[in-house]
Amino acid sequence: MRHLAAAPFNVNEKSATRCVDQLFAEWYRHLLRYALRLAGSLPMAEDFVQEAFVSYYRALVADRTVECPKAYTIAAVRHQAQRVWAAQREGRIPASVDDVTVSLVAPPADEVSLIWDNLQRLFTQLSPREAEVILLRAESLTYSEIAKELGIATTSVGTLLARAIAKLKAAATPADTASTAALSAAEHTKAEDGER
Repeated sequence: MRHLAAAPFNVNEKSATRCVDQLFAEWYRHLLRYALRLAGSLPMAEDFVQEAFVSYYRALVADRTVECPKAYTIAAVRHQAQRVWAAQREGRIPASVDDVTVSLVAPPADEVSLIWDNLQRLFTQLSPREAEVILLRAESLTYSEIAKELGIATTSVGTLLARAIAKLKAAATPADTASTAALSAAEHTKAEDGER
């Protein structure tokens, strides 16, 4: 996997566009999946992602240093979701039942659905921070990118991942074993590939 370097200083509009295009080509699909989990609907998730890329472009044009473009866009999506949730709590934006169920229109196959249900149940065993680290790692972020995004030490990322995987294994039933084994194997493979 190729990692994007920090954006150069003194970026003009043309080079900012190139940086955003490169990030978009490599990162859009992953960022959209993350946004969809937060938004619950595809249209809202697409809005969050679009705003994240616009924010990144504006930061580049304004000569702000963006050390980790992926972490920057994840934070932008998360902040957008938090603003929408706050507005919904305050009654400024109605929570639409249709929006929340858009992602449920085409249910997955029975086996995939069962695994998904088991994983959701298992995730309730994790602290919010552990779940966040697992989800960011699932989006192919490196340990250092996760650390920058969450404002923690790189070693803490490894500790949180290990703790989360141990909790998932401890809470797993025999039916869950395939799900957690796949998660653990994927993490082990990433570690062997030097993607820390």
